[in-house]
Amino acid sequence: MLENQSGKMAVKASLAVFILALSLAAADITVQFGQNVPAGVVDRMNELIKLAPHSSFEITLSCGNTSLRSQFISDSELANTKDEGFLVRHTSSPQSAVLAADGVGRGISYACYEALRQVGYAFLHPLSPVIPLQLSCVLCSNVSEAPYWPVRSWHVHTEHPLELTDFLQGFDVRVNASVLLEPWESMMPQWVSFLDWCVANKINQVEYVMLNGHDWRDYALSAERQGRLRLITTAAQRVGVRLGADAAIAITQQHDFALINTTKDDEVVPSIHYHLDWLLTGAGFDFISTESGFSEFNHPDDTKMLLWMNITTEYAASLGKKAYIKCHCSTGQYCTDYKDPRTGKPLNFNYLPIYADPRLAMMPHTVQFYAYDDPAPTYGNQNFTDMFDFMLDFMHTRETIFHPETAYWVNYDIDVPLFLPVYAYSRVRDLRYIMREEQRRGARIAGQNVFDSGWEWGYWLQDVVTSRAVWDPCVSCPDDDTAFSNILLHVLSVFGSAAPGLTKAVQSLAMTQRQLFVKGVLINGTAPTDVVRHNAQGYLEGWDTWADIGTLNPHFLATQPTKFSLLDVRRPKEARQYWASVSPLLHDTNTTLAAAAAQMAALAPSIPTVAQALYQELHECVQVLSLRASTVYGLYDYAASWEQTEGHTHAWRVQRLDTARSAIMSAVALVAAREAGYRVPVTRIAGWRWSPTSYSYGYLWTVHSLYYWYRDAAIAVLSPMETLSPCFRNIINPVDVAIGEGLALNASEALKQWIERTHPSDAFIADCLAAPTAEPHYHL
Repeated sequence: MLENQSGKMAVKASLAVFILALSLAAADITVQFGQNVPAGVVDRMNELIKLAPHSSFEITLSCGNTSLRSQFISDSELANTKDEGFLVRHTSSPQSAVLAADGVGRGISYACYEALRQVGYAFLHPLSPVIPLQLSCVLCSNVSEAPYWPVRSWHVHTEHPLELTDFLQGFDVRVNASVLLEPWESMMPQWVSFLDWCVANKINQVEYVMLNGHDWRDYALSAERQGRLRLITTAAQRVGVRLGADAAIAITQQHDFALINTTKDDEVVPSIHYHLDWLLTGAGFDFISTESGFSEFNHPDDTKMLLWMNITTEYAASLGKKAYIKCHCSTGQYCTDYKDPRTGKPLNFNYLPIYADPRLAMMPHTVQFYAYDDPAPTYGNQNFTDMFDFMLDFMHTRETIFHPETAYWVNYDIDVPLFLPVYAYSRVRDLRYIMREEQRRGARIAGQNVFDSGWEWGYWLQDVVTSRAVWDPCVSCPDDDTAFSNILLHVLSVFGSAAPGLTKAVQSLAMTQRQLFVKGVLINGTAPTDVVRHNAQGYLEGWDTWADIGTLNPHFLATQPTKFSLLDVRRPKEARQYWASVSPLLHDTNTTLAAAAAQMAALAPSIPTVAQALYQELHECVQVLSLRASTVYGLYDYAASWEQTEGHTHAWRVQRLDTARSAIMSAVALVAAREAGYRVPVTRIAGWRWSPTSYSYGYLWTVHSLYYWYRDAAIAVLSPMETLSPCFRNIINPVDVAIGEGLALNASEALKQWIERTHPSDAFIADCLAAPTAEPHYHL
C-alpha cells in the first residue's frame, strides 16, 4: 500500500516505464491494462474513459496483471481468491488516486468495472451508463469479493417487443415492410452497452428467446440472419459473457423458434440436430436453453417429451454445449407414465426433467413479484411453495438454476406502468431463503437466471438489485430487510449523500407494496380472509380481453390475480362487498402511494447533478403509480354507486369520476415527459408497428396510449351493453399469440372483417378474433 506522496510518485514513475501498448490517457485518467484483460473489456473501458470530463483530480488505474498491480495486490492474495472473485486496492490524496484491480477468470473484468464504479461511473440502466461529471475517489475502498453462486444468468424475453428484440432477432426496426426506422447495425452500440452492464453487474451468461415467423420463414434460417447472430454472439464472447439461444423443443406460441418443425416421428431427430447446428455451430451461441410442452398450458405425451429432451441434451453435448430447460409454474398438467418419487402420485408435467439425461440443467420458474412465502393467486397457484420445494428437493440430482422474474409485462407491471420495487425485495428474500435452505440441507443450486421484460420506468432498479443479490446475498446480514437495505445502498451509491434517503424511500415503498399489493393487508393491520380479489395488484394492474376471458370460467387459467370487475360492482351484491372490503383497500393504497410520491419529491434538493436524470425517472415513476391508484379508486367508487350508493350523493359520484379523469390527464403529461427520457426511440418501444414478435406494438405502447387506463374508464362509464363483451377494445391477435402466423391467423382476420361488414350488431364477436389493423386512439 502507498501511504505518502513519495510512494505515489514512485508508482507514477513505474507507470511511465512499464506502461503497456494497450494503455490510455484521457480525461485525467491513466489506465494500464494487463495481458489477462479481455480485449473487448479493454476496448469498452477505453471508450468509457474518453467520455469522462477533464478534471484537476488525477487517477491512475491498473487493470489486470500489470507491473503496478503487484505493489497493491500480491500473488498470494490472488491465489486465495475464488473463481470469478476479484480485488481492488487504492491509495489517494486530495489531488489524485491510484487504484489497482485484478481477479480470477471473469473476476478480472469485474475488478476493472468495480474500479470505474469507485471513481464515479455507474451501470444502472442497461443502455445508459452514468458518466461522472467530476472524477473523485469518494467511493474508493479496498474490496475483496467473490460470487456466492457461480451461475448469474439473464434472460431477455424477446417473445415480447422489447428494446433490443428486433436487433437480437437479426431485424431492422420497421413500421412495416416498406418503412424503415432503424437499420440493424445501428443498434449494435446498444447491445455493447448492455454487455457493459452485464460485466459491471457480474452477470456471466445471457440468453434470449429465438423467434421464427411464418410470414418471414425465408429469412428465419437464412445466411444473412445467421451472420448477424454470429456478430451478436461474438460481441458477448469478447467481454467474457456466455450467450445462449432459448429455442423451444416444440412450442410455437408467440413465434417461438421450435427445434422440431415436423409432425413425422422419423424426422424429429434430424430436425432437432439441424436447428441445434444452425444455432450453436453456425450462429455461435454458447448454450441452448429450451422449454417443454406445446405451450405453457398444454403438452404432448410425456414419454415422447422426455425423449425429445434427451435427444436435445445429447446432441448439444456432442457439440460441446450445455442444455438447460425451464420448469414452468402452470398447474393442472400431469404425466401418465411418470410418478413423483416423493409422493408416488402422477408427476407434475413441468417437473418431467427430473427423469431426463442428467446433463440437462433445470430452471424452476416462478412468475411476477411473488416471493417464496407470499400468496400468489396466479397461473392456478395459491403460492409458489411447491416450486421451491421441487427445486430444493432435487437440486442435488443435477445442475439447478432458480428462474424468477423482475418484470412480467403482459398487463401486469411495466406496461401499465406500475413501478414495483417489491420485485427487488422479493428477489432478495427468495435468494436468502434459498441460501438458508442450502445450509440446512447441505446442497446447493448453481445460481439464478432472471426473466427480464423491459428496462424503462425504473425497472432497471430491480434488475440491478437482483443481480447484486445473486452475487452477494449479504450472508452476514441478520435479516432480509437489512440485506435489502444494504444492497440498495450499494446499488444507489451514485446518488452520493442522497443515497441513504433514496434507499429508505424505495425500501418503504417496496414493503408497503408487499403489504397492500401482495397480501391485501390494510394500514391498520386488518388482513383479508381470502387474498383473492382482495389485493391491490388485482385492481391496479392492467386488464385486457384475454385477462377478462381468463376469469369467466373456473377451467380457464388466469395468469394474473383476479378482482371484482368494474361491471361486477354495479350489481348490488358485489357492490356491498366492494364497500365492505375493497374500498378500504383502495383507499389505503391511494393514500399510501400519494405519501410515497411526496416522500420521493422531498429528496429533490439533495440529488447530485450526475444522478438527476435517474432521480427524475424514479420520481415520475412513483407519481404515475400514485395517479394509477387515484384513477382506479375513483372509477370503482363511481361504478359501485350506480345502484348501491351507500348514502353518497350524485354530486359525490361526479366528483369521484372527475378525480379519476383528472388523474388520467395528469398521467398523460407525465408519460409524455418520461418518453423524452427513453433510451431508445419512442417508435421502437412505444409505437404501433410491425416486429418479429406476435404483437402489433412495442412493449410500452399501452403506456404511450394509456390503454388500460382508458379501457377502465370506458367500462366504468359506458352502459353495460357497450362494454359487456370481454373483447371490448381487444388489441391482441389470439391465434397469432397462441399458435403463430399462417392459415389460422389469416382465417381469423378474414372472419373478423366479414362479421364487421355483414353483421355489425355482432361486432363484439369480431373483436375477439383479431387485433385492430390500424393503431387505435382513446380519449375520455
